[in-house]
Amino acid sequence: MKTNQKRLITGMFLLLILSQFTIAQPDRREPVDPEKMVANRLEKMDEALNLTDNQKNEIKIILADEQAAMAEYRPSSGQRPSREEMESMRSTMEKLRSETNEKILPLLTDDQKEAFTKSLKTERQNRSKRRR
Repeated sequence: MKTNQKRLITGMFLLLILSQFTIAQPDRREPVDPEKMVANRLEKMDEALNLTDNQKNEIKIILADEQAAMAEYRPSSGQRPSREEMESMRSTMEKLRSETNEKILPLLTDDQKEAFTKSLKTERQNRSKRRR
């Protein structure tokens, strides 16, 4: 009987120790640096469109303005927004993104506009697939 008690106590002890490793972590993502986001988007655009230095400079300003505007709509607390708040943020940010794209288009050549429009359409399709 003592062997069974030892096994039971040892098993409970191991369970207690292992449970400490499985405690759920809070659902927090590291905040993304807006400057890095701008740099990443600009780099992807440059790879796809072969932008001139002048275009890069002007687009960088537009993208930075967009990030500043979007920051106003992101939750400042560590709390996860409700579904309704997420939908509202998503529609607002999509509108901002659309306005940004409209500002970028006049800076591009005809060939770049075509490639940019095509990439936007592909991006939109990929985003809608991820939401399903």
